[in-house]
Amino acid sequence: MSQQVRFQLREDTSENWIAANPQLLAGEPGFELDTNKLKIGDGSTYWNSLPYLGVGSTPTRFYSQGIWTSGTVYTLNSIAFSLIDNNTYICLVSSLTNTVDDPSLNPTEWGLFATNSLVGATGATGDTGPTGNSGPTGATFSFSPQGPWVSGNSYVINSLVVSPVDNNTYICIVDPLTDLASDPSANLTEWQLFLTSGATGPTGDMGPTGATGQLIRYTAYGPWINGTLYALDSLVISPLDKNTYVCTAASLVDQTSDPSANLTEWQLFIVAGQDGVTGATGDTGAQGDTGPKGDTGEKGDTGSPADVPTWYQYPAIGNVNMNRYSLISKDSLNITLSGNAYFFDGSTGFLNVSRRLSDFRLNVNWTVEWWEYLNDPSTSVMPVLCQAPSSGGVDFYHESGAIYMANGDLHFTEPTPGYWNHIAVVNNNGTITAYVNGESQT
Repeated sequence: MSQQVRFQLREDTSENWIAANPQLLAGEPGFELDTNKLKIGDGSTYWNSLPYLGVGSTPTRFYSQGIWTSGTVYTLNSIAFSLIDNNTYICLVSSLTNTVDDPSLNPTEWGLFATNSLVGATGATGDTGPTGNSGPTGATFSFSPQGPWVSGNSYVINSLVVSPVDNNTYICIVDPLTDLASDPSANLTEWQLFLTSGATGPTGDMGPTGATGQLIRYTAYGPWINGTLYALDSLVISPLDKNTYVCTAASLVDQTSDPSANLTEWQLFIVAGQDGVTGATGDTGAQGDTGPKGDTGEKGDTGSPADVPTWYQYPAIGNVNMNRYSLISKDSLNITLSGNAYFFDGSTGFLNVSRRLSDFRLNVNWTVEWWEYLNDPSTSVMPVLCQAPSSGGVDFYHESGAIYMANGDLHFTEPTPGYWNHIAVVNNNGTITAYVNGESQT
């Protein structure tokens, strides 16, 4: 009875065969999976030195050049089509000397390769040629936005300006610029169109002046959170369009729809602006010599920090109604009014809430927020709002570059000095979260 037998050749990729370089037994075949080539061992020669089965001398490589072009220097084995008889010719010399005559008229340097009436069978695919050298690295362009074009300015190459004539953006393509007076849209030899601007819509009619409204106290909560019960005049940022919306409902009914999709209970408050182009940084001037030390002058009035945004301005300090709580200050607390903000000396000044300390205990919901402008990072304790923590209230203060809340197990990095920053601390059913400029802090 005959018996069927199956066997499998020893096989691998060409790269792996070369890396392993084994010594095949006499008559042992080795097959390359990616090239479909076969080698037979002789018992002594290693793989890299064995010839492929059925492969003789190195095949001749031909270089197809398409239609013959007058003036081109073709090399040996270049193939081109004659414009006269449409036959294919092969270059017989290593460097063509007669580049003017059609191949059909230059038989000393060209030989007939194929006639246009005969199409032979497709030949076997030749070996893959070696990988060519990598080309040079392309130049890196650095654009320099300069804002609106200004007549008389000497711009350099790759400067970007906006034309006051057509509002399009142009790029300088010369260095240096010679015509400093012509608008880029009229000087296309030295400028090139970079971006076109969209059409500006017509300006609408101005509406009538509304009646003076009452002072509204808005409460900022940062990004809108699905399922949160917001109160009237709450400000949130929509995750969909990044715009700011104000709650117009005394008791929010729909707590799951994004404010941009629920305009019956929310109203657009501020449209998010687009990021402007960052201008070039100017050179740092040289440091001047240190002058002599002057006499100590009299202590001047306290300076005014930058204005607080208008929707967070408060009246002068005293018995001021701020959402039904009064802020009380005494001269001994070293707090002064500076513009629309309160100025703290960084040592002994603080604000004290006058009534209902129990409203800020940890077992009830509350929100505390304030704007602050730090001149320098804090080092020692700098109180902000004291709530008698020894009796179960809360206490907010700066210390060593952080903001702390006593009796609340919360602290976070204080914002960068030299800017107005908005701080908010929310107690929601015992979970306390801090926000700096609308971003949650860990």
